[in-house]
Amino acid sequence: MVFNYEERNPSMPKTNTLNPTITGAIAMAVSFDEGVVLASDRSAFYSSMQRFSNVSRHYRVNERCVVVFSGDFADFQWIKNLIECKQMELQQGNIKFLMSPKMVHSFLTTLFYNRRSKMNPLWNTVIVCGMESVPFEAGKFETFIGVVNLYGIAYVDKFAATEMGMFLLRQMLETRRKEMLSREEAIALLKEAMEVSLYRNTRTGNNFDLTIIDKDGVKSTEISGFIGDWEIAEKYKNISYVF
Repeated sequence: MVFNYEERNPSMPKTNTLNPTITGAIAMAVSFDEGVVLASDRSAFYSSMQRFSNVSRHYRVNERCVVVFSGDFADFQWIKNLIECKQMELQQGNIKFLMSPKMVHSFLTTLFYNRRSKMNPLWNTVIVCGMESVPFEAGKFETFIGVVNLYGIAYVDKFAATEMGMFLLRQMLETRRKEMLSREEAIALLKEAMEVSLYRNTRTGNNFDLTIIDKDGVKSTEISGFIGDWEIAEKYKNISYVF
């Protein structure tokens, strides 16, 4: 029998993505002394099967802000269009106006909580990263990392990880993070974290995006064909398990 949602629930709002189809997995970000570095793999999965192997989950809002996401691709494409419309709306009064990372984070917090309250959530967790201008100090910037999840819960931190990365990587980021990392240390830390996710998470591909945001703008690089060290597998290839 076909379920007629509108007939049985006429007072309830319409819902869209309650069963995500194509999804992305782990994303992470960490601040360093001059900016923010963020990373995610370039794979999109249909359930646990890799459907696409070369798609970016880094969305550059402007030269001061980048958003990286995990979760449903369709929902985030809609979010991207909404951010672009908001940016154009704000530029009607000042063509040079750019949305700051705090502004984008606040906008997405309101959006996600509103959709969650209607029982029609956006099936994403987003990390908003960038350089925020310091009030009353021209030319000075401070790092910003903010997280919003599908429940509309939002927080700001010096580093963040999504999905399974919250379990696999956050402890590593906490214990190995000094008071303030250098650029090289932050990049090395995220590369190691992505290597751990490749070993431990079946929904992680071996192509990664690495984006650095500092006072000079946004710089993105792609790390392709990462293999890792699988020598430990030789110790277990002849072992049989009895259940």
